[in-house]
Parts: sequence; C-alpha cells; structure tokens
Amino acid sequence: MKLFEYLNEGKELLNNFLFGDDIEVVKNALKNGADINHAETKHKTGSTPLIYACLKGHYALVELLMQHDADPYIADSYGNTAMDYGRPKAKEIIDKYIQERKRKEDWRERKEEIERERQMNDIKRELEG
Repeated sequence: MKLFEYLNEGKELLNNFLFGDDIEVVKNALKNGADINHAETKHKTGSTPLIYACLKGHYALVELLMQHDADPYIADSYGNTAMDYGRPKAKEIIDKYIQERKRKEDWRERKEEIERERQMNDIKRELEG
C-alpha cells in the first residue's frame, strides 16, 4: 500500500499537509488522490482544505485548491464556508474560479441547447422529406 493510500484512509491527509504550508507536498497529495473536499474530523471542526488555506491567508494554496475543483460552498461545523473565512484576496481568487465555472457551465448548457435544436431540425427535415 502506498503511503498516500495509507494516510488517506484516515481522510485527514490533505488537511494535515496544509498545516505545513508546503505547496509541493499538497500538489503531490492531490496527484495521489487526496480528497480535496474532505472535512476535518479529528478536532470536529469540519474544515475543508480550502477553509484552512483561507484561514491561513495562503493564496497560492487557495488558487491550487480551486484549480482542482475545491468546493467553496462546503460549510464547517460552525456553518461557515471558505468565503466566510477568506481575506479579500482569497475571496477574489475563489470568486474568479466560481465565475469561470459558471461560464463553463453556461457554455455547456448552450452547446447542449444548440445540439438539441440541430437534432430537432434534422428530424423536421426527415419528416418533411
């Protein structure tokens, strides 16, 4: 069993690495399957890695976690999200990725709509022809 698999069984892997501020270790943990949205249970705070990064003001980690699709809407045991804890710069980073995800989703929906319209037009042509 790999070290990451072993540590990830406890689900606190990524949260523990965040305390060390070593972005390369966090990148390696993510590469090896660490759960990016796992809520901390050891101290019963329910904090996610993104919440920890926001609390620490570690903007490079906030950016990295958002690049890997961290969920900024997960609340901790106190009902607070990363946005609640984030300093202005962290909130700006998170908001940038939220807007980017929304644009991608809007585009995906528009592409699906265009495809449905194309299929309907093809069906109409077949019925008319």
